[in-house]
Amino acid sequence: MNHKERLQTNTKGGGNALIRAMSEAKKLSGLSQSAIAERIGMPQSNISRIEHSGGVSFNTFSEYVAACGFDFDINLRPAGATHERRGM
Repeated sequence: MNHKERLQTNTKGGGNALIRAMSEAKKLSGLSQSAIAERIGMPQSNISRIEHSGGVSFNTFSEYVAACGFDFDINLRPAGATHERRGM
């Protein structure tokens, strides 16, 4: 995979889905917590806390994935609808 490929995550499960997407972005980017923290402008300890707490604000999620070199999309669907993966 390369950095231009989209990360896809199911939002069922709330913040945990965001944390999983952040973990995938970090893995694909090859960046360390320190490098991400420097790019965002926050202490590395905050990045560690976010990654392990299971909770993240939308703003921090956005900054984190951008620091890893990714964009993201938000797709709404009716509650209870099945999650379909679309091709790129």
